[in-house]
Amino acid sequence: MTAGSKMSVPFAPASGPADTTLPTLSLSPAGGTAAAPVEANSVTVTSNGQVFFTTDGTPAILGDLPSDNATLLTGTTIPITGLTDLSIAAFDQAGNHTEAGGVFTPLTVGQPAAPTGLTAGAQTQTAVPLTWDPSPASESVTGYQVTVYNAAGTKLATQPPVTTVPRQTVAGLTPGTTYQFSVAAKNAAGFGPDSATIIKATDVATDRITITSAKWKVNDLRIVGTGSVVGSTVQAYTVKADGTIGTPIAGAAASVVPAAPPGIGDYTIRLRANSPVNPGRIFVKSSGGGIVGPFTVVNG
Repeated sequence: MTAGSKMSVPFAPASGPADTTLPTLSLSPAGGTAAAPVEANSVTVTSNGQVFFTTDGTPAILGDLPSDNATLLTGTTIPITGLTDLSIAAFDQAGNHTEAGGVFTPLTVGQPAAPTGLTAGAQTQTAVPLTWDPSPASESVTGYQVTVYNAAGTKLATQPPVTTVPRQTVAGLTPGTTYQFSVAAKNAAGFGPDSATIIKATDVATDRITITSAKWKVNDLRIVGTGSVVGSTVQAYTVKADGTIGTPIAGAAASVVPAAPPGIGDYTIRLRANSPVNPGRIFVKSSGGGIVGPFTVVNG
């Protein structure tokens, strides 16, 4: 949010019938009173007009113009750094104006505590499912960040996205590799400290498979990938809500066939019936033990 200059002249009404439609103006969150101020670190202003404001309780408008104390809002937010009595006025080109305001105070909530109960479930060659205890409601947590480290405790360059539930499956890992995991909770005050770390190793690879593409349209599911063992059979699976492998998709299987260069195979799973809806995300598992996923199926 930056301040600019005030209007140098009043808005001139356009020619023709007078425009009496008031400009829109809303605050998020809405303001409170001196006796019950609303806690917020910033207030977002939405308007289709030009907005002026004051923060000390003095009026933002005097007559039909911004007051001498008013500041032009050129962004969309007003920071709240202390007890703030906002007065806001929005003006349109016809000179109409709308007023709003309220009393605000910075959030008093502190950063959340480190989550507890971090546990790893049944791993695969490339993924480890994690769960932990949800943070207390009093901490107003809005998300959790899982952090992945190598065996030596060095943070990996690529990390999972923030999740809003106390569970996440970390995918894209290397088979037969040891990792460390921690999780931190987030609220309006920011991220709290990390939990205690846990150690988990992915399964050692037997054969290795990949998914290069997965597309769906009504009654036509096509999954293409590679396999390291020619002659093995691959099967597509659904994905559970917690991100782990679910049930086999009926008929969604194929064999790995030879492909160039030597020693590498590929497969194509084509399901032309019993596929009325996009399965969303999938795993593919090989009869040799290889597994890959979850992978997002796109429409097309």
